[in-house]
Order: sequence, then structure tokens, then C-alpha cells
Amino acid sequence: MKFRDQKSEQLWGNLDDCRVKEFAEKWANTMEQMLTEGVSVSDVALKAFEESVKEIDINGIQEYLILSLLDQHWYLGRELYHVWVEED
Repeated sequence: MKFRDQKSEQLWGNLDDCRVKEFAEKWANTMEQMLTEGVSVSDVALKAFEESVKEIDINGIQEYLILSLLDQHWYLGRELYHVWVEED
């Protein structure tokens, strides 16, 4: 998982391990694997989400927390957050 900056990476390391953090890492890693030249976060976000939810089940409140975490820490988090909330 690529972070926004070194401070975000350090803060991430200090977060308690939980289902929300686990899912956020899985989702970000899956999206990173799917991203190629000419492909954007909006092209892979839903597919990566569906793949991740097969492994780690979450509810709607957790989904919001996951988006918030990725928005703060993941290098493409803000783009993902905008894509996700605009498509709802």
C-alpha cells in the first residue's frame, strides 16, 4: 500500500489493527494491482471492493470509516473518496 507521505505511513503504523484497517489495506493493495497505464481509480474501485469484501465482510458504517482512512493516508485516497461518494 502506497501512502500519501511519510507522516501518513507512520500514523498508519500506529493505528490499532482492526477489521476496518485490514479491509482498507486489502482494498488499496487490490486497486494498486489493478491500476495500469490509462486506468484510473474509478475504473477499478468497485471491482477491487467486491474482491476484498469476499475476504473481509464489512457493514455500511465500516465502509465509511474505510473510505475516511484511505482518504487520509492512501496516495489515491482522495480520488477514491470522491469517486465513491459521487457514485452513491
